[in-house]
Amino acid sequence: MVHYWVKNTEKKQSFETTASIAKLDDVEAQATYCVQVVTLFRVYVEDFRKGGSSVPRCITVSTSEDSFGYLFVPLVAFLLTIALTAVGVFLFIKYFRHNVKQIFHPSHRIPPHIEEFLQNPEQYYISSKLEETVSVPEQFDSLSFISDRD
Repeated sequence: MVHYWVKNTEKKQSFETTASIAKLDDVEAQATYCVQVVTLFRVYVEDFRKGGSSVPRCITVSTSEDSFGYLFVPLVAFLLTIALTAVGVFLFIKYFRHNVKQIFHPSHRIPPHIEEFLQNPEQYYISSKLEETVSVPEQFDSLSFISDRD
């Protein structure tokens, strides 16, 4: 059995429930209600005996506007954080575009081993061999035609 009343009044209301969670429907906003739970033991089919009771607990009922604030404030803070982050990234890329470009797209450079070859090509064997002329006479094979005519 659940007893509840407005704090500092004598009028108590009560209802019975077998659930472990109970909802009070007829409460006023911004009022402080006290709740006390009393256990009932079934001795026979219709016979109940009173068991222990809980210590009264008083809670102030909030309005629906208060619960709206609990959702609205974090949502606005989250959206504001996302917007400021997006603006910060945009401004960073705008003013430091050259630095960002250098990080993600480094300038095109000739690899060091090719650059070394281009500075001193005489020391490499391939370049000297390509410049030599070949003095081998050309050779041709004979060419034969096969035809169906007899």
